[in-house]
Amino acid sequence: MRLFVASLTTSLFGFAFAFGYSSNPFIGTNFFALKDIPNSSYDYSFFLYQWAFAIAIAGITSGSIAERTQFSTYLVLIFPQSGVVHLVGAVAGLWGSFLEGPRVGRFDAFGKPMPMRGQNATLVVLSTFLLWFGWFGFNPGSFDKILVAYPNGTNQAWVLIGLNILAVKLNFDDPLEAAQLHGGCDAWGLIFTGLFAKDEFVFQVYDSGESGVCPYGLFMGGGWGQLGCQVTEVLVIVS
Repeated sequence: MRLFVASLTTSLFGFAFAFGYSSNPFIGTNFFALKDIPNSSYDYSFFLYQWAFAIAIAGITSGSIAERTQFSTYLVLIFPQSGVVHLVGAVAGLWGSFLEGPRVGRFDAFGKPMPMRGQNATLVVLSTFLLWFGWFGFNPGSFDKILVAYPNGTNQAWVLIGLNILAVKLNFDDPLEAAQLHGGCDAWGLIFTGLFAKDEFVFQVYDSGESGVCPYGLFMGGGWGQLGCQVTEVLVIVS
């Protein structure tokens, strides 16, 4: 059902909002219901790639609120298109998990975490292989045009470990660890970009015509502009 709803909303207006041409810099005003697609700028393969991002957001959120959410409520969290897949999905999952509370049996009467048995090992293994195989095309495709500073994996691991410890202390139950992983690590990745993005990467992404026109990483000599943009993005999404 998630695929159906995301497909419908993305094709009707999500793709248009994100990629439609417009006289304003905020939102697109054409390509609704994929009108005039394909064209010289976009084809159906590009639409399918962006559609995959749209359903990924809902997938992240669904893991956070697993086993305690009615389907009608879950539909509210399925929305089309987003340039910030991980953090958007994580924030939605964070509030969903917070409002619904822990799953029955996750913590005892004294707030001590309790082990919970797995439900279907066969489906876990199958879905792992499907996700693994699908991500070979999905993630490399992100490098068509992307501003990346390659955050150190060790640093992100420590962010995740620290947030998981905090979640247990606060009796916060997120089965997918979406708030900690997709939220905390992604927020760090955005800030890391503002600190370490190289001028050449920014130049390639924005095609500004000459190097040094756009701000880049603070520690790379690019000033505070890029870091300010990254922090603003985090605050806007979280709020």
